[in-house]
Amino acid sequence: MNVGLLIGLLLLLLAFVTAAAEIAAQATARDAGFLSFLDVLRILAPEALAAVKSTVQSYIHPALWDPVMTGAMALPGWLLFGVPGALIAWGFRPRSEDSDDDMDDGPYNTYDDIVAAADEADAEEWDLEETRPDSTADLPGYLPPTERDKKK
Repeated sequence: MNVGLLIGLLLLLLAFVTAAAEIAAQATARDAGFLSFLDVLRILAPEALAAVKSTVQSYIHPALWDPVMTGAMALPGWLLFGVPGALIAWGFRPRSEDSDDDMDDGPYNTYDDIVAAADEADAEEWDLEETRPDSTADLPGYLPPTERDKKK
């Protein structure tokens, strides 16, 4: 399994976990509707949120927390992790050996290919039997309209 697909699947798993956490936070806060990932962390894990905030501001840069991370965490968590996870998993999906992204390897690619195939089919001799009956009387269960009216 390639690393890109694994990362995409882990992000999708994280999206499902954050969706469940959002439902739990909605129940705790008695609030309906979408909650941002930041609000979910404030409701369910305020200590962890404070630890992450102080770590980012102390060791990386204070500007990274306020406009960048809080802006990204304003989205719901399932959206924040689900969209990139789905795109990464789809981009790194396993493909079969014989599949190409080109549409040129179909059975008939152009009008000229279709005409050439039709000419080749016409060149072959077809031995077809005559399947039409000689008259309608030969058809099983069929009575012409005049005979049907006479029977009634």
